[in-house]
Amino acid sequence: MKQAETKQIALMQLKAIGDTLMCEPSIAAIRKAFPQAEITFITSNVAYEILRYHPGINRFIIWRKKTPLLPYLRFLYELRKPQYDVLIDFHKNPRSHLFSRVIRAETKISFRSPRRNIGYDILLPEYDLDTYVPIEKLRLASHILPKPAELTIPKVYYTKAHQQAADAIFAKQGLLGSEIVMIVSPVSKVTKRLWKPPHFARLCDFILTNYPVKILFTWGPGEKSIVEEVKRLMHKPSPEIDYHIDSLHTLAALYEKADLWVGNDSGPRHLAIGAGLPTFTPFGHFWHRHWTPPNSDIHVAVEPDNRDPKLVGDRIDTLPYEKVESACKIWLDNMLTRISK
Repeated sequence: MKQAETKQIALMQLKAIGDTLMCEPSIAAIRKAFPQAEITFITSNVAYEILRYHPGINRFIIWRKKTPLLPYLRFLYELRKPQYDVLIDFHKNPRSHLFSRVIRAETKISFRSPRRNIGYDILLPEYDLDTYVPIEKLRLASHILPKPAELTIPKVYYTKAHQQAADAIFAKQGLLGSEIVMIVSPVSKVTKRLWKPPHFARLCDFILTNYPVKILFTWGPGEKSIVEEVKRLMHKPSPEIDYHIDSLHTLAALYEKADLWVGNDSGPRHLAIGAGLPTFTPFGHFWHRHWTPPNSDIHVAVEPDNRDPKLVGDRIDTLPYEKVESACKIWLDNMLTRISK
């Protein structure tokens, strides 16, 4: 598709903050190829937050879950009004398939699936679950780009106020710039993805005993009690957590100020990778390559020995502490050698 032919572009990813962030390299590539285009991003009110400050998006159309019938019909009417040159549905699910049928566009692009293929003009083979997600999403964008786009790492944009909030937290913790700061994120909203707090407490003690780093704990809404439990179980003096992390954007700004990241959930890990931090992850999910940039030795995921592609789900409770500590030691020895150069 030639540049002059594409003026109105609709992109759609309705759910999951992490999946929505994985669209960012495609947004950047499309904006670079079509600097004058009007780019509309259709998403949920929750996932919207991760992209709300993205300079490549002109406007958002926000779907709110559990909308009553009449407002929902008005939303569909508003969705129907614009005429787009192209629609890219980044993650075809029942809701986005319905919306794609409502949206008016000359060309509609998505992934093929066992169901829900009606109404699209271009259907690509399904996701490869052992391939980094942004690469898969760029396959969709490639159908309108004049030339192949290079893979970039998903980036979170934030404001000066978020940067100042992160600076204030670092100052409150006495982190003045000379220390090696390790973010520890022992949290998840999905219980089966949590590596047990006693394990995290033991790992933090091991790190503080053997390495010249300062730990800064981070968490999301409703997760601070998990951090408090880890702190309670630690034997080494633990850092204070008397600060407030008010948004994903402040979290991203915190990560950009740090040097290393350790955690058990893919969501915060996406932010850390986007901030350029080396990451270490006790990981129960067997699709960790789906969330890790290829050919990168700074991002280490330790998974259970019983990895089985036929089993769907997380089995982090079968991941032994000793295996994680051994892998963390190798990772830290390598990363601290690089940081000291």
